[in-house]
Amino acid sequence: MKKYTQQLNSLIFDAVNKLVDFVKPTFGPAQNKIIIQRGARQEILDDGVTTAQQFELSDEFENSVIQLVKEVAVKTNDRVGDGTTSSLIILQALMKELKEDERTSREIIADLQKGLEEFKVQIKAQARQITSKEDLKQVAYISFNNEKMAEVISEILFELGHDAVVTIEESKSLETTHTVVKGLQFPRGFASSYFINSPEKAETILEKPYILVTDREIVDAKELLPLMNKVIASGNRQLLIIADDVRGEALATLVINWVKGIGLFPAVKAPYYSNDKYEFLMDVAELTGANFRAGDLGRKLEDTNIEDLGMADKIIINKDTTTIIGGHGKGMEEYIQKMDAMIATMQSEIKKDKMTERKAKLTSGVAVIKVGGATENEMRALRYKVEDAVNATKVAYKNGVVKGAGVTLKEVKTSSDILNRALQYPHKQLLKNMELESLEIDNDIIDPVEVLIAGVESAVSIASLLITTRGILVEENEEKKDAQVNN
Repeated sequence: MKKYTQQLNSLIFDAVNKLVDFVKPTFGPAQNKIIIQRGARQEILDDGVTTAQQFELSDEFENSVIQLVKEVAVKTNDRVGDGTTSSLIILQALMKELKEDERTSREIIADLQKGLEEFKVQIKAQARQITSKEDLKQVAYISFNNEKMAEVISEILFELGHDAVVTIEESKSLETTHTVVKGLQFPRGFASSYFINSPEKAETILEKPYILVTDREIVDAKELLPLMNKVIASGNRQLLIIADDVRGEALATLVINWVKGIGLFPAVKAPYYSNDKYEFLMDVAELTGANFRAGDLGRKLEDTNIEDLGMADKIIINKDTTTIIGGHGKGMEEYIQKMDAMIATMQSEIKKDKMTERKAKLTSGVAVIKVGGATENEMRALRYKVEDAVNATKVAYKNGVVKGAGVTLKEVKTSSDILNRALQYPHKQLLKNMELESLEIDNDIIDPVEVLIAGVESAVSIASLLITTRGILVEENEEKKDAQVNN
């Protein structure tokens, strides 16, 4: 049964305030904490997006608004990995302004959009590029107030570049360590969300899995069943399938095996097209030690043995990417030498650039940061903070920085008065959280340009949606309905 309301005068504003008032104490370096209970487990966090994702209200109408508002945090986090709490604070300030604004929704949205474009032009004009390891360290330190971790992050990114693949894990000790291992990341996620085994981050995580690499399109389950049985018999029960495509009966069989607890065999579609795809699969096979099951060689998948499979220390798959960590390939050094020889003899600059790019992906590796802590809660909270710091530093390295602590936001002046006033609030909230009247800002306190832009864009987008909302239709809470009947 569904129910609806069009009485939205204060409902939307109240819902926004409840969420943001709960999350915004975590903003900035004050390290204010939120306790979240999940079942019998408690987590202590000072991470805005994680806190927002867990927030819910008992009223179905308010909660539908909350789910939309969460997109401010989630979309900003997906895009730049940081700046989520600031984005929510700006949204709340905009909604406060809009509640008193007597203009039509169309006029307000036009005003905000014009102001947003002016904001982006101004802030990009102020940006300066990061050129030193010390600058990188400063960005990381501001995002996560820890000298040692800032040093680790800056060292990794200065060595590997702003596109470096960095994974964060929980350590088995009190120490936080980092290493760079053989691996790569490519832009393809799992073929089905049913393969998710880490719901907290919507990821599939495989530990020391076998890896099948083929350019075949797999539709018939009979092609995979013999290999699946061999993997299960080996006691491993984890197999990543990288293929041209896996669909139909074959994909359904893989899903059923996981749902029934027989084995986790996620499928990932190979990226790129034509020859680029073929070369990518060759590289993955070499990295992991797999025998590339190429369709043009006439080898049947049914005849694949365990010895034909590659391996890696860990695989992380989400909806968009697959990261291979610690490939077990033995001949990588010789493979890279062959690439160097080919690059030296190539006449075409385009082909030379492509080969150089392939080599860079294989040789740069994957940085693994293992976060240590005295308790599971401490490690989990630190892990979220480290992820934010890594993402903020990568974005800053790529697109530049401006004066931080919300000061650049506060100083921007656009033609939109309501946007200008809303942009004052992150700095105000930071002072409040730190229990300060004022804060002296020097050149060492910086914010990544792209993080600020993403946050303001998300806030303006959701505010524009909310002020044009004229009704809410939701599923009625059956438990609440039953309780009312029983009373």
